[in-house]
Amino acid sequence: MINQNFLKILNVLYVEDDKNIRTQFSFILDKLFNKVVIAKNGKEALEKFINNKDENFDINVVVSDINMPEMGGLELLEKIREICNDIPFIITTAHTQTDFLLRAIKHNATDYLIKPVDSKRLIKQVQKVCQNKYHEDIKKESLKELELLTDAINEVALVVKTDLNGKITFANKSLIKISGYNKKEIIGQPYN
Repeated sequence: MINQNFLKILNVLYVEDDKNIRTQFSFILDKLFNKVVIAKNGKEALEKFINNKDENFDINVVVSDINMPEMGGLELLEKIREICNDIPFIITTAHTQTDFLLRAIKHNATDYLIKPVDSKRLIKQVQKVCQNKYHEDIKKESLKELELLTDAINEVALVVKTDLNGKITFANKSLIKISGYNKKEIIGQPYN
């Protein structure tokens, strides 16, 4: 199911050299996404990607054709990976040749759709890969916050963990400092 509310927060860089396909998909994408940046080749797309990054404008996903003049989709993928290693990148192509696919995998393409691309399938894939990245980003941020909280607690509280037999398996820095013992002397000792 397409989540239009989620799609409305996303910014898409769409790269396609075929004017008819570009116009058709741009029309569809404009209705669904927050902002759609259009480029007719990889060189133009790379410039727009860099400019948007410099202007503090985040592109959330790149959808690119593979064969284009001036700079193809695979070279664009390689250049974008040098700047940002985790942005979702979906390749659209009429090619099913192994060398194209292997190169796309090597540079961490998120997906590889064969033309003619069904617009619903493309939109579902964009939503899927962006939701996965969104959840991964939340998870990373939560882990950072948990680490900061744990560090703060360890600075002001005495923390000790024991096994089921009451032997100490962990003592934080504050407990070690207050106890007067070193870590090796405390670990494995009975809590009492």
